[in-house]
Amino acid sequence: MKKALVTILGLFVITLTITSCQMMNVAGPQNNSFIINGEIIYVADEPTTKHELRVTVTSNATDESEEIPSMEITSGEFKNRKIRLRGTVDHAIPVTLNVLKDEEVISSTDFLLLPNSKNKFEVLDNVSTQEVYLKGSDHRSTDPERRFTFSGDLKQFNDYDPELTHVSAYGRSYELDGSPTKYTKFGPVLLENGKFSIEGDLDKPTLFSMWIEEFDSYSMIVSLDGIFEPGVNYGVEQVGSSDSFVISADREGLHTRLITNQKNDPEYMKLMEQRDLAYAEFEKSFETSDETEPEVASDTEDTEEPTAESPDLTFASNNPPAAECQHVDLTTVAADTGTGFNMPAGYEPVEELNQQITDTRIAYLLPIMQNSDDLDLAWMVFQLNPFGYDRDEEKLAALEELATRFSDEFVEQHITTRIEEVAQRISVIKNDKAVVPGQLAPVFTLDNLDGEAVSLHNVLQENELVLVDFWASWCGPCIASFPALKEMYSTYQNEGFEIITVSIDSTLEDWQAGFEENELPWIDVIDAADDGELKGWQAPMATAYGVNYIPKGFLIDSEGCIVQRDLHTEELENVLAARWDEESAE
Repeated sequence: MKKALVTILGLFVITLTITSCQMMNVAGPQNNSFIINGEIIYVADEPTTKHELRVTVTSNATDESEEIPSMEITSGEFKNRKIRLRGTVDHAIPVTLNVLKDEEVISSTDFLLLPNSKNKFEVLDNVSTQEVYLKGSDHRSTDPERRFTFSGDLKQFNDYDPELTHVSAYGRSYELDGSPTKYTKFGPVLLENGKFSIEGDLDKPTLFSMWIEEFDSYSMIVSLDGIFEPGVNYGVEQVGSSDSFVISADREGLHTRLITNQKNDPEYMKLMEQRDLAYAEFEKSFETSDETEPEVASDTEDTEEPTAESPDLTFASNNPPAAECQHVDLTTVAADTGTGFNMPAGYEPVEELNQQITDTRIAYLLPIMQNSDDLDLAWMVFQLNPFGYDRDEEKLAALEELATRFSDEFVEQHITTRIEEVAQRISVIKNDKAVVPGQLAPVFTLDNLDGEAVSLHNVLQENELVLVDFWASWCGPCIASFPALKEMYSTYQNEGFEIITVSIDSTLEDWQAGFEENELPWIDVIDAADDGELKGWQAPMATAYGVNYIPKGFLIDSEGCIVQRDLHTEELENVLAARWDEESAE
């Protein structure tokens, strides 16, 4: 408590110093002064209605044992889209820069306010969104012995906007005693003349991920891994003649050993170049196929009378029905149902090279992880994710082996959850291939918003066909399908058609808000564990049904057998119409 009081008094003195120095700036520059320059940049057309924006800079100092109240260091308003804030500080202070509109914070960023420093930021405004970014640099080092630097000139990148591209560095470090992960973030930093610069202090080698992104875009330009160490300077360089990049270090160390050397390996570079060429060919063929229009027969040409298509027996031949579901007609089921990810035609060479690239990463990194007595090193290698995102069997084996080498505390904190997540993904992939038309649907009893238990078995007994459709309040395609589903529900509800939507939302509040906003007229339940915990994608029924994307729907008959899966709303309409419209005609 005494330490906290001293810090608060120190901040109070700083505030008084800033106030007096701002008044004295007229007379000339002061020692330990700082300057913060900001500018609003209109990304879209200049808005016709402009909001008055204000900036506050507040301390966010923390104490190891207690939270210290934040205090305002300086503030001001934009004039003609620009602002300059001045003051003095006698030591480095972690601060948060807030941008306010109508007294509400609309964006903020953190940095270290240093004596005798000049700081720049920009507010990018595209009318609907305003985001604040540091400009050019984020320097937080106060100890030359512990300092690392990370800088680069991104003019070498082909596809980026020099005015809108920003760089962030996210660090995470672990202690072998099982303490929680410690996270560090630098940026985001907007490029200045194509360049960026980040400086910070570290006590030991730390794994970082660098993200290069563009404002108001959901696509990342590139993501790179780096192992930053005290006293080392890092940059960005190209991998051979490929389109890929790697973080480089100015001296030998863990980063060079685990990342740079592997990515500069001649075999790896050759595969990367081949993959880039294969992808370019795929893009070219894809664009060509889009531009090519099918020929249309002229009125004068002889045309054959259309004939009924023969049923496709591919799915039925490869997926014999369960004993209880022999009555299900599988001739109308798409041949690729349950085969996993369906890559577009022509992408196979790219995927084959992707797998070879992963093979080289595993061959290089896995022996280091398995044979090192240095547990810090072994865990860092695992964090580099040599297995990618589709080698879960190998990743699970590696995690189970690591669990035998670390302390119980570390395993509980960092490994057990990962084992559960990877095992769950393996189950999802397995179930996605198994829960297909002609098989019994997994049964469930889940609660609706009123807390009433809804049994799939009971609903099936009361209807001829039931659509079980997985969704979430944040899922745009799910919500986009609701108008068509509502129309079908209105048409066929009295014929024996029911819908059960199963939410995989992670909070009850999100689920309720989504339900009420979309005014769902059918049965809606939440996918919760037996103890009521909401696990999102890892929810029990989402796992049992192999849900790896949403919306994902299963059409189930009164016998509990799946008759169709993954139908678009138009296809579902055709199935329902064929069943009940034909019955009405008879």
